[in-house]
Amino acid sequence: MKIHWTFLLLLTGIITINACKKDADVIVTPTPTPTHHFDTLFPLSYFPAYPASFWRYINSANDTVICKTDSSYKLDSYVYWGNPSDTFYVPYYNNVPIWGYQSHSGSQYNHFGPMWTLLSEGAVGTNWQLYFDNGNGSARMVVAKDSSVYVNGVYYYPTIVIKQYPYPPLMGGPNHWNGMTYYTKDIGMVKQDTWNPSDSTITTLMLYDYHINH
Repeated sequence: MKIHWTFLLLLTGIITINACKKDADVIVTPTPTPTHHFDTLFPLSYFPAYPASFWRYINSANDTVICKTDSSYKLDSYVYWGNPSDTFYVPYYNNVPIWGYQSHSGSQYNHFGPMWTLLSEGAVGTNWQLYFDNGNGSARMVVAKDSSVYVNGVYYYPTIVIKQYPYPPLMGGPNHWNGMTYYTKDIGMVKQDTWNPSDSTITTLMLYDYHINH
């Protein structure tokens, strides 16, 4: 009986030693942390807001107005009535995220959402609501395509002309415009007319210099 117990103790010790050796030989590989990949929304032809680009304009007071993009694409997303969007790398134009022809300019509680559609390549007559908040808003319409516009001694072609008017529309609808913006392919905005209803004056921005970093 003594021999039997001695054998069991010896056998248990051998198993324990072998188990310790096996544990010591195991190399634990840490679980890799998942990485997130975000796609990039690149600029479109009539609003080529590539990073590190700029546009210089002369206004009606003969002052220079500069519009520019940040030096790199940055992450952006939005929430619309509690529903989150996907996240993308997008260009920032005058500190505003640009998603193609849309600007991330509004609140998540804006009636038409936080994304404002600036222009469209749709047919003449295409119209949409830009924003609507607290009873006031604006809409836009394509009024010309493939047109030429003469700005500071230069003809720009092809150009899309976008009219902006109050929303809800006043009597006469889009005829009561308060803005006219001209977008030329591979350049962007080349001219903008803004009508001030308080004194019936028109303020104009006209392009005179630009650099598209593309």
